[in-house]
Amino acid sequence: MTISYDTAGLPADTVGFPDLLTVAGALRDLLNAATPLGPQDFALPETDASAAGGATDAAELSTRAAALVQRLTDDIAALTAAIGGLPAAPQPARDALLTAGGYGVTGSVPVANGNVSDLTMTVVAVRRNRAVRRAGPASRVPGAVRSAGRSPSSAETPPARARTGSPASGWQETL
Repeated sequence: MTISYDTAGLPADTVGFPDLLTVAGALRDLLNAATPLGPQDFALPETDASAAGGATDAAELSTRAAALVQRLTDDIAALTAAIGGLPAAPQPARDALLTAGGYGVTGSVPVANGNVSDLTMTVVAVRRNRAVRRAGPASRVPGAVRSAGRSPSSAETPPARARTGSPASGWQETL
């Protein structure tokens, strides 16, 4: 797959891929720096939100968190089950990898029209990823101890990319 970053032949008001990535990165930084809203954020400055009946519903938050943990557990189980279906059934593995990408797991987006052996290596690498393991059942146990500082294996490393060109001449990226 090749992505061309050249915007030379496009209309003047066209937003190029590098510009879009810059804006997306700035938006991500903005959202990551934001603080969560609380009851006082919805009240006038001179009004005490807690005295006016505003409160955080801990039971509702706990229910939502439990539902998210269950969803993550189900997605990890789907990824694990997809490993067993390879190479005969690659589509469930692709679907599970795309779902893992939604959680921000590095290297989880499968190569479009890639061969099954590359897909198998990607699924195994994502399953071994520290973020996926960390989200497993042991992370829900209070006081669970994890070994830190383990260097990732070569199977966890995302596929190499080659980038040629420059911003002026247009970037070419090959996976």
